[in-house]
Amino acid sequence: MAMTEHKGKPFSWVDRRTCIHVARAQARALGHRPPAIPDFRSALGARAALKTTGFGTLEALFDSLFPRIPPASMWVGDLALMAGGDDLGGIVVSLGGKMGGYHEDHLADGLVNIVPQGDAAFIGAWRLTYQATTDYGAAFLSSAHPARHFVGSVQTPAAGGQPSDGGGATPPGGGGIPIRKPEDNTPIP
Repeated sequence: MAMTEHKGKPFSWVDRRTCIHVARAQARALGHRPPAIPDFRSALGARAALKTTGFGTLEALFDSLFPRIPPASMWVGDLALMAGGDDLGGIVVSLGGKMGGYHEDHLADGLVNIVPQGDAAFIGAWRLTYQATTDYGAAFLSSAHPARHFVGSVQTPAAGGQPSDGGGATPPGGGGIPIRKPEDNTPIP
């Protein structure tokens, strides 16, 4: 996940280590193509940059980019917006039972684990995980995609081709469908 890019690095407006930068990196790691973040170097600049996107809140911005989900339905890797000490709020990444993000009381510590106190702690949550791609090579962990998580593949029949039953996969990990290396399409044992 993109959390590793920011791990151990303190929050910084100047160095572009903010919640929105973590969120964008997380979205890109999971196959989304979010728009570039306007340049800003302060909370005031962040508010102005948000307005240039045409949205008055981070909640509205995320609603335009990702499917909204109930906070209780979050999977590992999904995004949430939590109330913060300012009107921007705090963007966090679901880590399964806890959230990871910058906390206003621990900005110098970098990303920290945050345990939400019920669904009321959330302004909203958005699904990011498990995006599909038709680019076989892009589906795998690589230097171009350092935070990619490969879950599986499905081969669909070509138009006019032979029918396919999907290979008889039985999760988790069964069914005899070989996993192949993207660089040369050879099976991975």
